[in-house]
Amino acid sequence: MKKKLLIGILTISIALNFFLLGKWYFFERGYEETEKEYKILGEMVVKTMESDDYKKIAEKEQILSINYGVDRYKGGVFPYYMSVFVKTKDNNYMFDCADKTCEKVEISGESYSIYQDEPLALPLKK
Repeated sequence: MKKKLLIGILTISIALNFFLLGKWYFFERGYEETEKEYKILGEMVVKTMESDDYKKIAEKEQILSINYGVDRYKGGVFPYYMSVFVKTKDNNYMFDCADKTCEKVEISGESYSIYQDEPLALPLKK
């Protein structure tokens, strides 16, 4: 009886470990940046802040935060799967590289901003 229980627990443990490893490898790893990509994303933030599109947004709306992300599952090759997100009270703007050398970034999309319905995370002055 003890031997069957021990084999059952061992089987469940191995299956759970394979599941968690597979989940990380196939689903979560695509959203983690490497050290090289981390440096490139930092430079993309600077290029975003220097771009004409960003300056137009900053004139019209208050910038609340700038973030970046990697999404290898959206398709495309390096550096097109990296994006910089500029969040304002009304919109969330996504900036991507305009070409494969990433000399310039441009707005590639807009989405809903969580700040329309939720308060600011920090007690910032309005």
